[in-house]
Amino acid sequence: MKIYDKHSHKLMMIVFGSQIFLGVSGLIKNHPDFFSYFLILLSLLGIGFTLYKKKFPYVEIENGEVIMYGLIKKKLKLNEIISMEKIDNILYLKSSDSKLKIRRTMLDTLEVRKFEDFIKNEISGREFQEGGSHQ
Repeated sequence: MKIYDKHSHKLMMIVFGSQIFLGVSGLIKNHPDFFSYFLILLSLLGIGFTLYKKKFPYVEIENGEVIMYGLIKKKLKLNEIISMEKIDNILYLKSSDSKLKIRRTMLDTLEVRKFEDFIKNEISGREFQEGGSHQ
């Protein structure tokens, strides 16, 4: 299961596109200077990075692990998840030794609900199995 970030890529494209516009207008009005070239180069690098990052999901469930991509990739095994809490549009997945924080505002609501239901089923199914094995 993969959930992609839908909004931040659009926002970054708008920001970097406006920076390119400012760089080009600086070249036209103020004669070529270092700052305008630097701004255009930085914006083109930003657009390239944004397009590259768009192919990676924000959150993914693969091989029994919840993987959250970002500057630092964070992993949490499904069988180690103890609880799931929703506080102010942030979903917290907690294990005995770590916590994963997933911002729900940038994601598709339907996909997030499917993800939450999947995690709830994993937690409740594991509790049911543990409860049944003790009897």
